[in-house]
Amino acid sequence: MTIVYSLDFELPDDQALARVILLEFQTSMRKVSAPVNAKYHDKDVPEQLEEKFPNVKISDYSNGFLVITHTAKDHFIGKDIEQVVTFATGFRQFLHFHLHGIKGALHKKMRARVEKFERVI
Repeated sequence: MTIVYSLDFELPDDQALARVILLEFQTSMRKVSAPVNAKYHDKDVPEQLEEKFPNVKISDYSNGFLVITHTAKDHFIGKDIEQVVTFATGFRQFLHFHLHGIKGALHKKMRARVEKFERVI
């Protein structure tokens, strides 16, 4: 089963942070045993999508596409299909949660740095 997520963020900060998260997401899959196959396409349209929908343009999406492929032997056999569907439907919320978490951590560091400078002054 292959799922293609089109990613479009309005704010420039969200676009930059999402790109970092998605690039890291793709590389971190190497450290997980039996991971899903995740491929991030930020510059071009995935081949699978272009074959089915030739009019898709990368310029319509700020952060491109994320293609996640679940294989039968690793992700379906002996597991409930609801678990895979829950993952697929909850991925967008997962991504937004981590975007806001990163923003909060960055703001906390910036506030601490400003307070440090204020004490020096």
